[in-house]
Amino acid sequence: MCSSDLVIFENVRLHRVTVLSTRSPVEFRIHISEVTGLFEVKEGGAVVASGVVRAPDLNPAVAETRMEEMNKLAGGCDSNLLMRGPHIYKRFRFYGFEYDGLFRAIRSACPDFQSFSVNWKGNWIAFLDAFLQTCIQPFGRVDRVKLPTAVTKIVLNPGQFLSSLPPASASDCDVFVYNSKELDLVKCCGIEFHGPQTTSVAGRSGKEARPALFTVAFEPYFDDDENCRAEKPKAWPSPMLQCVSVVMENLASRFTATPSQASAMAPVTVV
Repeated sequence: MCSSDLVIFENVRLHRVTVLSTRSPVEFRIHISEVTGLFEVKEGGAVVASGVVRAPDLNPAVAETRMEEMNKLAGGCDSNLLMRGPHIYKRFRFYGFEYDGLFRAIRSACPDFQSFSVNWKGNWIAFLDAFLQTCIQPFGRVDRVKLPTAVTKIVLNPGQFLSSLPPASASDCDVFVYNSKELDLVKCCGIEFHGPQTTSVAGRSGKEARPALFTVAFEPYFDDDENCRAEKPKAWPSPMLQCVSVVMENLASRFTATPSQASAMAPVTVV
């Protein structure tokens, strides 16, 4: 995409899913009507996406006002309450979305899922896909999943967007993105998605195994440093003895603990 291009897409529809493979190339054909601006993206003779593309009539003064509004919104979320990217994409995977690589661009999000920090690495496809990801709510019912299928209007002003990036890290930086549920708008400086629409589809059924977001396992600790034990045998009590001692101290009225004969593990007898 050229930095001087300024374009608007309207009534964009995503008609079906296309699987891209690294083993065999996938060919897309784009047809654009010079009279009406209607466009279609086809793959194998089937329409994948359609809409209208035209030159914008955006007033530059209005664009500057929108930049100031974004700067005011950027500092509205407490950093101590942010959800980090790894946790967000764990939830996405829980719903069946296998995002990876550049497409894991969301770095953090506010608890209300309206303010986001999205990583920009110079890839327009991955960055704009993150705008659609903000429309997916990964904190709901597992059996119903919302897929982005349409956008009423998309405004792309690459010149304004690139000029808003810090010059020192223009190829790798975090960009503030705001998703307003009241205005039905996802935007950052120079990019706006008006009226993103989602369609509910069947998610994971009750028969499928629920993916594990994380696992908790007990791993016993053993100190294998024999030199430390030989020098200070009383200064290195068994970790299990310490845990049991804490429990017994809190339940002193019900149990009494008597250490058995001294050994490497210092077993405890509960009476």
